[in-house]
Amino acid sequence: MRREYINWKTTPGVGDFMMGLNIAYGRWGRKRRPITINFHWYHDKDHRHHCEDSETIIERFDYIHNFYYQSGAVKVEHTFNSTNPLEFRFDWSKDDEPLKMDLYSGYKNFRLNTWPFDPKHRLPTDKKKVVLWRAMMNAEQPRLWKRRISNDGWQIIIDHLKDLGYNVVELEYKTPISEVTYHINTCLFTISYDGMWHYIAKNFHKPMIVLSDDMVTHFNTVQALRISYRKTFEYCLNLDLITSIKQGGDEKASEISPYDYMMKKADKEDRNFWERQQEYNNRPNQFKWSKDKWIEHNADTI
Repeated sequence: MRREYINWKTTPGVGDFMMGLNIAYGRWGRKRRPITINFHWYHDKDHRHHCEDSETIIERFDYIHNFYYQSGAVKVEHTFNSTNPLEFRFDWSKDDEPLKMDLYSGYKNFRLNTWPFDPKHRLPTDKKKVVLWRAMMNAEQPRLWKRRISNDGWQIIIDHLKDLGYNVVELEYKTPISEVTYHINTCLFTISYDGMWHYIAKNFHKPMIVLSDDMVTHFNTVQALRISYRKTFEYCLNLDLITSIKQGGDEKASEISPYDYMMKKADKEDRNFWERQQEYNNRPNQFKWSKDKWIEHNADTI
């Protein structure tokens, strides 16, 4: 059986390693062949990016990995104190031969990095809870296009949500990972910049508002309502106002409220994923091994 091996470059951010996990599991889900992903860390296992960090990035990795649908079907390796620069984020091989895999080419394959958490981990939704995170609370200052909304602007959005009766839970980089997953898991929707905890919301298939209309935001969070900074207040302060919304992937504009748009888009992404998985499972000659069988096979062959 063919085997694939991925070397993946990491950073202090959770989203970067989750992208790697999603891509590896997504590949396994489509191809049903042994996949190994080796995460390259440029520090030791016990490294804390900040002296006040409540946990190491590896502890966060292990905690999050347990949430994955079919967790363990992909073999995960770690290289600490790596000297491999991986200038293009990753290298990929199949049967020890280099495999060309352009993750971002034209931003056309928006499902390449899609893989959810196991539905068994989903908790009841608190319809009054909104989870929010902003760029100023990150470990490092994000790039300019992620910081176009000022802190005063964020505060206007927070105050407006509270006026609507929502309980706004704000997360930051130092929030313990168990609290992050719990609050996102149980919230009605999230509002954020393109970063930090967005892949956790993505993998729970949560309704999302992301204050960025950059194409990489579409790649990262295809189910999100993406808002340019010019329309931030128009949408965020008028969630129930019917307006014309058209985003990448939409065939035509919809006359719909921002609130209903993000709800429908998240629900559509959730349904589409499970429908696609059923199609893959029904392919002729498709392997239908259990997760435990794949774990055993990976251990024996890779």
